[in-house]
Amino acid sequence: MTPHWLFEDARKYLLYSSGGSISATDNTSFSSVVGLAEIVKDLYFGNRNFGLQRPNEDALQAHLSLCASFFDELIDRVPEYQQVFIECIANPGDFRTIHNNHMLFRPIGQRTFARAVQLLLSRNFDVESAVEKLCGATLYLQNKEWHHILWDPIAKTMITNKIVIAEAQLLRLSGERFRNKSSGQKLDDLLVSIGQ
Repeated sequence: MTPHWLFEDARKYLLYSSGGSISATDNTSFSSVVGLAEIVKDLYFGNRNFGLQRPNEDALQAHLSLCASFFDELIDRVPEYQQVFIECIANPGDFRTIHNNHMLFRPIGQRTFARAVQLLLSRNFDVESAVEKLCGATLYLQNKEWHHILWDPIAKTMITNKIVIAEAQLLRLSGERFRNKSSGQKLDDLLVSIGQ
């Protein structure tokens, strides 16, 4: 299996650490090995025992192809990814600031997006149309739509323990149905509690 060019060691976009978070002082990492592993799992829609039971070779190859397509579509459709990875005129850290805080440069945001793509794939979208649909949402976390979901506007820090609610909000902002009633209810309850 050939890894995606985005994660080649020479590019230094992948952080090799034991945690999934990226330090505020790290301007070059796009994701971490742990974060990437979580994205790969989030995109998988076969047997949910992804890490416990090895899929057969054909299933692995199909999933690798899906993951490569996912990253290719993000690079094609997200202007900020083009600035960083194609044009090389910006760094990943430029999109992890208080005033320029893009979901797809945050590990929890990447996971949220991958989960939503996987859900749309299960609803017969292809990768291209799923990414296109979700890219129509507000992806900057400093915007009000993400306050108290992925961004704490008071402490000016990321919130990483509300991935189900974040996925529901991304789906809502994209005009799509929630994964289930429970996730939609959790989002609605949170929005009511903060007066939105």
